[in-house]
Amino acid sequence: MDAEPRETVATVMVVADELDNLALLERTLGVQYEVQSFSSPQLALESLARRPVDLVIADHPMPQMTGIEFLGRASNEAPDAARILLTGFADLETAQEAVNRGRVSGLLRKPIDTTRLLGEIARCLDQTRLQRNNRRISSDLAQQNAELAEAKRPVALDLDARSRDLLLQADPALLKAKAGGRDAIACARTLAAVDRASEPAAPTAPASAISPQDRVTRLERRLARAKLARDQMEHLLEEKTRELYLALTRLREQQGLLVQTEKLSTLGRISAGIAHELNNALNIVYGNVEHLDGYVAVFSETLAHYRKAVSGNEALATRLGRLERAARLPSIERDLPKLLNEITTGVDRAATIVRDLGIFSRPHDSDSRRPTDLEQVMKTALTLAANQLKTRQVKHLRPTGSAVVYGDAAGLSQVFLNLLLNAAQATADGAAIGISYGSNAETVTVRISDSGCGIAPRQAGRLFEPFFTTRDPGAGTGLGLFLCMQIVQSHGGEIAFDSVVDEGTTFRVSLPAYARAAESGVPPQARVHEGV
Repeated sequence: MDAEPRETVATVMVVADELDNLALLERTLGVQYEVQSFSSPQLALESLARRPVDLVIADHPMPQMTGIEFLGRASNEAPDAARILLTGFADLETAQEAVNRGRVSGLLRKPIDTTRLLGEIARCLDQTRLQRNNRRISSDLAQQNAELAEAKRPVALDLDARSRDLLLQADPALLKAKAGGRDAIACARTLAAVDRASEPAAPTAPASAISPQDRVTRLERRLARAKLARDQMEHLLEEKTRELYLALTRLREQQGLLVQTEKLSTLGRISAGIAHELNNALNIVYGNVEHLDGYVAVFSETLAHYRKAVSGNEALATRLGRLERAARLPSIERDLPKLLNEITTGVDRAATIVRDLGIFSRPHDSDSRRPTDLEQVMKTALTLAANQLKTRQVKHLRPTGSAVVYGDAAGLSQVFLNLLLNAAQATADGAAIGISYGSNAETVTVRISDSGCGIAPRQAGRLFEPFFTTRDPGAGTGLGLFLCMQIVQSHGGEIAFDSVVDEGTTFRVSLPAYARAAESGVPPQARVHEGV
C-alpha cells in the first residue's frame, strides 16, 4: 500500500529594508515555513524569476521602490504567489492602491502582531491552493474535451467509410434497376452479395425471389439507418462538448468572482481596522482638548489676578504690559478659545467620518435590521463620498414626510454611496447632483439625479448584470449596481432608473415604509425597472 504523500512546506519570501524587522520575521516564520529574506527588492525580483515561491511579504516604505510597486512587479514574475503588504500607514488610499496596483491578498498594519500575521499567511496560502485547484480542474476539463474530440474522429471516419462502401456497392444495382431491369440476373447477384455482406446472420430468400427494386429499397433503408446512427452520435458528442465548455466557462467565472470577493472582503476588514485605530487616536485627542480647555481657563484667571495685583505699581504694571505685548499675549488670549473650538470641530468631523466608515464596513445581514432613517443613511454616504463630490454642486433636499424604513443601515449606505460615486464619475466639475425624497403610506423613495452623459439604450438592459461596466478596462469591477440591486431586493424594495443621453440620469430606490414592513413581516419580492 502506497504511503500518503506528505504536504510540502510552503516557501515564504520576506522583503524589508530594515534588518531588524527582517530578522524578526525570519525567526517568527522559520518555525512553520521555508523563509527567503531579502533587504533589496531588486534582488528579490531576480530570485523570483529563477525560483517562484508560495507567498511574498513586503514592507511598504523602502528606498529603492515602494512595497506596492514591488508586489505589482512580483505578481508578474510569480503570478501564483499570494502577496501581503506590511505598512505603518494603513489609510484608505494605501489600501486601495495595494489592492489595485499591488494586487495584494492581504494588508497588515505595523507594529506587527504575530498572531494576526500567521493567521493572514495561513488564509492567503489556503486561497492560493484553492486557485491552483481551480486551474487544475480547468486543465482537466480542457483535456477531457480534447479526448472527446479525439474519440469522435475515428467514429466519424468509420461511419463515413461504411456509408461510402454501401453506396459503392449499391451504385451498379441502382443504375441497372433504373435502366429498365436489363441484366436482371447480374443485378440480383450483386444485391444478394450486398445483403450477405451487410447482414451475414440474417436468413435471406433466394435472389430470384426478390425483385431488384425491393433490393434497392432495402439498401436505401440501411443507408438511412446508418446515416441516422452517425447523426445521433455526432449530436451526442456535440452536446457533451457543449456541456464541458459551459462547465469550464462557469468555473472560470466563479474563480474570478472568488478572487474579487476576497479582495473586497480584505478591503472591508482593513476599513474596519482603520476605523478602530482612528477612534482610539481621536479619543486621546478629544480627551486632551477637554483638559486643555480647563487649563486655558486657569491660565486666563491667574493672569487676570497678576494684572490686578500689579495695577497699583505703575512701573511694574508698565513693565508687565511691555512683556505681554512682546510675547503677543493679548493676541494669544483672543486666539486660544477659537483654536480650541476649531480643534474640537475637526475632531468631531473626524469622529463622524470614522463612525460612518465603521457603519459602512459592518457585515450586512437581516439580524442587523432596525428602524432606519434614510436621511441619516444618505448623510453617511455623503460623508464617505465627500472627496469625490467636492467639485460638484450637491443639492440635498430634506424629506417632507417620514423617511424611516426597516433595514440595514450599512447595506443601504453602500447602495447610496455607489449611486453617488457613479453620479460623480458621470459628471464634470461644477455639475449638479440632486438628492430628494418622496413617501406615502406604502413606500419611501430616494432619488439621486445627475446632469451627466446619460446611459446609452444598448447598455441600459445590462446595467445590473454582474461584471458589466461602462468604464474603461481596470477602472471598475462592474459589481456596484449589481450589489445595489441585491441589497435593495433583500429589503423588499425596487431600484429603477431613467436616463437620456447627454442630459443625465435619475436613479430611484423605493423601499417599504417602516409601518408597512413591520406589518408584512416578510418583504415582498423586489423588482428592477429600467427606462431610457
